[in-house]
Amino acid sequence: MNDTLDNLLGLEIKFRETSKNKRFLNSLIDTIVHYLLVIALSAIFGAGLGFSGNLEVLEDENTINIFSYLLSFLIYFLYYSVFEYYSKGKTVGKYITKSRALREDGSIMSFSECALRSVCRFIPFDRLSFLGSNRGWHDKFSKTMVVEDDGFLLSEIEGM
Repeated sequence: MNDTLDNLLGLEIKFRETSKNKRFLNSLIDTIVHYLLVIALSAIFGAGLGFSGNLEVLEDENTINIFSYLLSFLIYFLYYSVFEYYSKGKTVGKYITKSRALREDGSIMSFSECALRSVCRFIPFDRLSFLGSNRGWHDKFSKTMVVEDDGFLLSEIEGM
């Protein structure tokens, strides 16, 4: 924790990490949003091919599979990285469950930290890493945590 801030304000700031159930619900909601984005962008891409007259691309199953995987991974990475960065640690799931991802010291994550969290989510069995603790590998490796969002941000106090 930032000792200077604690001493300056004369208070101790503690964050409550979210429960495993809430983390599961965040993941479920964000997975649904991810799939909806993949479906929508695939439909837009397919319509674009149809309008351009390049439908022969859709006849090759291997091309469709490769494109689908690449699109899905790209959307997954961008969804978490961009959303968590611009909304100060929130995704759609975290908005609904009133939780937020922060650095371990309670401050807002940089874009590179949001991107690292997203990359770590690609580690096989990352979702199973929650079975042993409340923090998954993408939290541990990026030195972040998901906390209850009480409408209070450490960075707002630091600007005082």
